[in-house]
Amino acid sequence: MPNRRRLLFVLFVLLGLSSPVFGQTRIVALGASQVAGYGVGAAAAFPAQLEALLKANGHDVTVLNAGSSGDTSAQVLARLDSAVPAGTSVVLLGAFIVNDHRTGISPATSGANMAMIESRLRAKGVNIIHVNFQNLPPSSFQADRVHLNRQGHALMAQRLLPQVIALLGAK
Repeated sequence: MPNRRRLLFVLFVLLGLSSPVFGQTRIVALGASQVAGYGVGAAAAFPAQLEALLKANGHDVTVLNAGSSGDTSAQVLARLDSAVPAGTSVVLLGAFIVNDHRTGISPATSGANMAMIESRLRAKGVNIIHVNFQNLPPSSFQADRVHLNRQGHALMAQRLLPQVIALLGAK
């Protein structure tokens, strides 16, 4: 019996560490290098900045960064269930079309993969916010003109804040 209790305790602790605290809202930022924070690091990427802004506005949230540099739509689709755990309320869906194009995935296949990602998220009851990296000032990008710099990530977090608050409800 003592071994069984220890096992149950270990499982409880592990499950507790991998899920949000009761009452806390889980948001997942899903995508490729822009989401991951390529060139600036995860701590400076918009998911971390958005979490800080939401907490400053009184929201009890965790924003998980499920960005993986280089991912294509097919790779995001393949890891969708592990990247978006049960209980997730909102997914911030980043674009990976550049990686699809770079690796030769056709626009039709890319669109079909995106539709499947959205369909599976909606079936789980997850709200989706599309992260639009277009129409940002040139000063928001690193020298490669593809990836956001620190200021670009801060701007993206500010742009997403009202959309996320609208889904969560104003505090």
